[in-house]
Amino acid sequence: MIFCCLALSAAGQSLYLPEKVLQQRFVGAGGHDVMSSVVVNWRGDIATVGNAAAGKNGGRDINLVVFDAQLNLILERHIGRQNDDGANQIAVLPDGRYLIAGYSTRPNRKNKMRTQYLGKRDGWLLLLDEKGETVRELMLGTAQDDELMAVAVCPDGSAWLAGNSGEEAWVIRLSAKQEVLWEKKVRYHGLPTRVAAAVLNSDGDFYVVGAVTETNLGHLWMAAFNQEGSMSMEKIFPSAQADAGTGITALDDGRLAIVGTVVDPRNRENGFLSILNRSGILQSYQPLGGREYDRIHTAFRLQSGQLLAAGGSASFERGSRRISAWFTALDAAGVVLQDRYYGSKQDDEVKAICEHPDGRVFAVGASARQVLKMQQGWLIQLSGRTEQPATAPEIGFIVNPPVLPEEAFLLSNQRVSIPVVVQNSGKSAQYNLRATVAAVNPDAATALQIPGNRFVQLPPVAANATLSWGIPFRITENAPPGRYQWQVQFYQGEKALGEPQTVEIWVGEKVRPQLEITTMSSDTNFVLGKPGIVTVEIRNIGGMVASNLSLIVSAPEGISCVRQISVGALAPGATWTQRLEVTPENTTIGTDAVRISMRVSDENLLYSASTEAFLSVAPPPVPVTTNDVVAIWVYPNPDHFERAEIVWPQQEITLQVKVISKQPVTKQQFCLEINGQPCPTGVKFDEVQIKGDKTSKTFSQTIRLEDGEQVIRATVQTTQGNISSEPLKIICSPTKPNLHIVSIGVPSADLKYTVKDARDFAQTLAATQNTAFGKIFLDTLLTEEQTTKTEVLKALRRLQYRYSDLQILPRDLFVIFVSGHGLGDFDGSFRIAASDYDSPFMQETSLDFEQEMVNYLQQMACRKLFFVDACHSGTTSGTGLAGIAARKNGMNMLVSCRPDEFSYEDDSWQNGAFTHALVGGFQTFMLRPTGIDANGDAQLDANELFAFIEKKVPELVEKKRLKAGASQHPNFFLSPKDKSLILFEKGK
Repeated sequence: MIFCCLALSAAGQSLYLPEKVLQQRFVGAGGHDVMSSVVVNWRGDIATVGNAAAGKNGGRDINLVVFDAQLNLILERHIGRQNDDGANQIAVLPDGRYLIAGYSTRPNRKNKMRTQYLGKRDGWLLLLDEKGETVRELMLGTAQDDELMAVAVCPDGSAWLAGNSGEEAWVIRLSAKQEVLWEKKVRYHGLPTRVAAAVLNSDGDFYVVGAVTETNLGHLWMAAFNQEGSMSMEKIFPSAQADAGTGITALDDGRLAIVGTVVDPRNRENGFLSILNRSGILQSYQPLGGREYDRIHTAFRLQSGQLLAAGGSASFERGSRRISAWFTALDAAGVVLQDRYYGSKQDDEVKAICEHPDGRVFAVGASARQVLKMQQGWLIQLSGRTEQPATAPEIGFIVNPPVLPEEAFLLSNQRVSIPVVVQNSGKSAQYNLRATVAAVNPDAATALQIPGNRFVQLPPVAANATLSWGIPFRITENAPPGRYQWQVQFYQGEKALGEPQTVEIWVGEKVRPQLEITTMSSDTNFVLGKPGIVTVEIRNIGGMVASNLSLIVSAPEGISCVRQISVGALAPGATWTQRLEVTPENTTIGTDAVRISMRVSDENLLYSASTEAFLSVAPPPVPVTTNDVVAIWVYPNPDHFERAEIVWPQQEITLQVKVISKQPVTKQQFCLEINGQPCPTGVKFDEVQIKGDKTSKTFSQTIRLEDGEQVIRATVQTTQGNISSEPLKIICSPTKPNLHIVSIGVPSADLKYTVKDARDFAQTLAATQNTAFGKIFLDTLLTEEQTTKTEVLKALRRLQYRYSDLQILPRDLFVIFVSGHGLGDFDGSFRIAASDYDSPFMQETSLDFEQEMVNYLQQMACRKLFFVDACHSGTTSGTGLAGIAARKNGMNMLVSCRPDEFSYEDDSWQNGAFTHALVGGFQTFMLRPTGIDANGDAQLDANELFAFIEKKVPELVEKKRLKAGASQHPNFFLSPKDKSLILFEKGK
């Protein structure tokens, strides 16, 4: 965390390094894991980033680890793509979110994210919320290898980045919206120039430090940049004095402290600390180190004014061949006060230091203390809390109005910060500063989401210093619009400091322009070659004028219509209506529904709305004669259902047909043709009811349905022959339930058989030999286009529509099969990667199995059975699929492996082991029922199927010996009420 401060003083309490660290934590099991940066967030949590050698996403990953103030682990998340990804520094924004600077390596050719990359390795900036979820990413770079080394945040939320692009040093200025304002690249006199660290000083200037390489010699290099992007200072140091700069921190009066390495004539690497003024003039130089390898990685200025440098040293013991974590405490003038070495009998080093709001000092790095786990990320605590009495007269606070993204109002669920200025006029640093935000008016009491009823921890403030920072602020998504007031109160410990200060904010969508758009077609059917009318209505239901609006129309090829219309300005409450002429011109469009998308927005895309119109296109009409007749289904209307077949739960149905004719039509001319059989003679015409006038009549007739599918046509006898309606398919299954299968195979670059898994499972279960069900309905999602998160959710929504239309009945069985990548999220949930999966954006490109699949289908009161062929079904008790099954009543699920196992596939099976066993179970039942039908009832139930695959899957995996120690054991969860869940019955 980097703060802009003024007039820092050296007065205050000094840190005494203890003989042993007070607390320590280890993370990572990849063999070469490290923590490289650490900050404290507004809740007092300690957030670290580093690199995990064996990433969950392939190659090396960024590892974000967060501990609470008591050093309990609350979050660990691996972030990355297919190849190596790394983090160098983390910073906290005033609104409470994290910025992580590092790099990402371009995935291989099969990965769809490859197109986002500019070179083989790019600079990568990630914006994350407190839960570690990716909000946004910024990929920066060239065709060269690029990497971001440092990030510094300003009180207004803007930021600076420093890194390396090829052999050039690289500086980037970002706005508060993480947009690039400018960037500069520097190559000192044509020599390779690299950045290692950076700092923002009290004047707002950005200093970078690193090295220049000249004929195998290194020179410390540093430069300074102002807000406009001009380089205000640049210099190098003799190699005998400084080989490279590794860390930099800002001192009082604009001075700087730089640490780095220097190689002496005996080729030993030692550390040093230099103190310079803001112009780069050397004021003091202090060599650090001893006889052996000594490297300083970082320097940190404590609020007491003391300096703390840290790295790794082999000089703590003469002739040592291992490295211990090395800390050197110095006063403000650079004089060494104390050295301490910490670690184990293996190598340990420190990479970064931070100071907690309560005065504790923490450091992170890498340790091999746990020998069997090799190198792990390491967090250590060096000091206890600073207890001090409240000194209210010495501390002043100023609360400023928040800078709102839309200038006059705050949108619900939007992140901002309340700017605060803390002035410490005392002679010692102040710790344990906190703030609360409390509601003044009633609506504000329920609207505040962040910080809610929690204290906001403020950074410590040095003696005679001023701190500018922010209080993170967000209201709930459903907060009603209007004027809100909150009071900000500051504390030191439990004692209130000063009087509460009021903040007023206008909140809500209706304060800004808010657009709605609807469409209505004046034609029930559009005809090829003829224009039709679609009426578009746009309304501004917000509280401000919407200016410079345009309507954009997107239609498929073959549809002729205007593509853009200027709408102009809409006052609050105003409506704009336009009749659009739409002509289907291309005969290849067919008669399916054609989708036309419409979007209205202002020129800056600050407010917009969109909708879709679905047009049914008919072929050109046949020229009519005086005897032409049209018969149309009125009830049931097949256009109202999701599928061509209509499920009917009773054995009787009353059908209604509208007949339009130029000539009168009588009962004797009307009949219903069932399954192609000619209309019977001697029909009792009192069974047919008729209403209407001479040329338009509605015929109603009640018929009895047979089990299974029947195709019904309404026929009208004319002098020119019989005229028939479109066929109506009705499924009647009063004695047996229907089976509804949704089989999802998510294509993946590193899984060969997910699509085939889904196809084979569906085809086998839906085989014609399966007579356990009246009718089997099958939906397969197998392509990249069909298996994005959006498309999968649409498919599930269509199932809900079918249930609402009584097309899925309570006694039916719904089976959903998924083959793909399973993901364990940090909160213990289990997710399915969609075809558009991108690891940094896990929430947006994967499906939460419980929330977005199980709960999505919860309202369907039929029996449900889930088959999941994916890895990582959970990590601990109560998490993953096992946790879902325990929480859900009536949950039936067959999963491919246990929580700590992988699901395997192989070319010899051309399936996953789980799917191969499932298909084999169904085929065994069809060919040799006695081999699987345990109770001999000629039906295959879920228990019998699991008993078969429970043995088969481990045998398959063990026989192939896919990986040393590989094992796979399916898991089964069955609701007691469904203990005899029938899946297959072989017809006689």
